[in-house]
Amino acid sequence: MWTLRESEKMKINVLEMCCWRRILRIHWNAFRTNKSILEELGITQRLSSIVQTRILTFFGHVSRRDNDSIERLVVQGRIEGTRSRGRSPMRAD
Repeated sequence: MWTLRESEKMKINVLEMCCWRRILRIHWNAFRTNKSILEELGITQRLSSIVQTRILTFFGHVSRRDNDSIERLVVQGRIEGTRSRGRSPMRAD
């Protein structure tokens, strides 16, 4: 689970428009608004809103699981116990 921040939404929208422009072979400095490109393609729902919907759907799926489910405990933040204090030990690879 994660929170989709505004900066991440913007990055997803930029990537989406970059891909649509490349598919339509529109040069990067050609003046075309994003709205005109989306209307030309018939896109009604942006990719960032689809991602947000899927995150919420997954959260609903996990929250309906059994009370002793490890996934539900992790998402709700109910992990019991404490970790040791200080820096993690160095591992020898």
